Amino acid sequence: MSKRINKRRESRESAFKVIFGININGLSAQEAIELAETTGEPQVDKYSKKIITAVYDNLENIDRNIKDNLKDWDIKRVSKVSLAILRMSCAEIFYIKNASDSIVINEAVEISKKYGDEDDYVFVNGLLGSISRSKMIDGEEKEI
Repeated sequence: MSKRINKRRESRESAFKVIFGININGLSAQEAIELAETTGEPQVDKYSKKIITAVYDNLENIDRNIKDNLKDWDIKRVSKVSLAILRMSCAEIFYIKNASDSIVINEAVEISKKYGDEDDYVFVNGLLGSISRSKMIDGEEKEI
């Protein structure tokens, strides 16, 4: 695995931890980033900050896309771990243009396997695949 891929994986995992913490503690994105920088846990770098900022700058649109792709589910039923992973991944898919959807989804699955319940990764994989496919209309990327 290249150093860049390893670094991105670490950045995504750090972003996930901060986003999860925000969901639990009710901090603002900036407060959570500052807390992580002060304590050193998790290690936040430029890319993880970019993901966190993209999530909270676009949270309404991200959550709408998640809701639109849930089949017979309410977003309130999604575990906090899965929701943090989904939000992080949607931010990359829609707002950070230098990562391919397939890589973002694969990384989300790996994070879900590490931090989620036993079968959460299947749910995360399926939902992110649906979200990735739904962003295309007639071969063109739709505006969200």
